[in-house]
Amino acid sequence: MTKWLLCVLLFAPVAGAQLDQKTNKENMVHDRGQTPIRRETGTLSVTGMLFDAGCKDRSSLNLSTPAESLTAAMPVETTAESHAAAGAKNSGSAASAHGITVDAKTLTAERADIVLHQVPDLTTRQADPSCAVTGGTFGYAVRLDDGRILNLDEGGNTLAAEAVLASKDGRAMLNGAAYGFKPRVKMTGRVRGDRFMVEQIHTE
Repeated sequence: MTKWLLCVLLFAPVAGAQLDQKTNKENMVHDRGQTPIRRETGTLSVTGMLFDAGCKDRSSLNLSTPAESLTAAMPVETTAESHAAAGAKNSGSAASAHGITVDAKTLTAERADIVLHQVPDLTTRQADPSCAVTGGTFGYAVRLDDGRILNLDEGGNTLAAEAVLASKDGRAMLNGAAYGFKPRVKMTGRVRGDRFMVEQIHTE
């Protein structure tokens, strides 16, 4: 009787641990805690509008807004500032603004340094508030004709950049002769969640 009781006391914790382990394994679910991914099998051919994936305002209103023009994107200069700068440049005299006077020699030297960096393509690399593709765009997204928005995968970003720069508007933007634009594109590939795995892309 004592031996039997001793055996029960020794093997009870082991049996309980095995039972707990079995119960835990039975309750384990392989995809517990994972976000379900929407998958569409097969290669799809879609059309839509390409835009900058780094843009924060992806509302329908903002995406349908035309891109800014190059003149609108340039820094605004008041009429008084324009006349003062032209007068100082032509006369070679000192310039004054808000009680500060700069002599003509310093003004000429510093103006050359500032103007050197104000090249047209610097403006075309600035982000556009309407999500247009600019020279500073690194990631791309597409708004499909049905209204759905998909980000492009890394390979798709490379193909999109090549397609943009191969277009007439893209070359003008690269040369600083135009600002951002929102090209229409036709793409083939696969959808994985909110991403489009691009195989081919062409601007329309």
